[in-house]
Amino acid sequence: MNCQICEPATSAQSELVGLWYALRDGGDASGVRRASMDPGRLRKFLSRVALLEVTQKDDFLVRLCGSSLRAELGADPAGKSLSALPARWSRILALGSQTTRTRNLPVSGMIRTADGEADLVFSRLPLLGRDGSVQFVLCFNEVVNVDPERGSGGSVHDDIPVEEVAIAA
Repeated sequence: MNCQICEPATSAQSELVGLWYALRDGGDASGVRRASMDPGRLRKFLSRVALLEVTQKDDFLVRLCGSSLRAELGADPAGKSLSALPARWSRILALGSQTTRTRNLPVSGMIRTADGEADLVFSRLPLLGRDGSVQFVLCFNEVVNVDPERGSGGSVHDDIPVEEVAIAA
């Protein structure tokens, strides 16, 4: 298993991170406000996006979750803390979220399954709340390079050993 923080590896990651920088550079240099992130500009990514809110206990609360992520999870996690989700999904959504929050910069990465049949790419984008601090993290997850012999049965996320993932700060 190989997890690494990297530059955006897919066109979707590049587009999302590019949008974040365009919004930051075109407005408040301290970051991108949640209100500035227009869902219309994210339309083609919405099924793969989750919005996390930072809680007072340094945990995250899922505010919204796209349809593809909900289908893979088998439930709608909106309103639940990451710690209340199944462990695998808690770890997947947590990947890079604290780093993004503390640095106030996007984080992208990739996890390769042990058998090399699929990669999970992720991007985390910090969003400022009304008080100007990072209060939200926009999470994007995408499975790429799936072995065509596997078909579409089940979630590829089930094969990703995220319990072994460590992200360097």
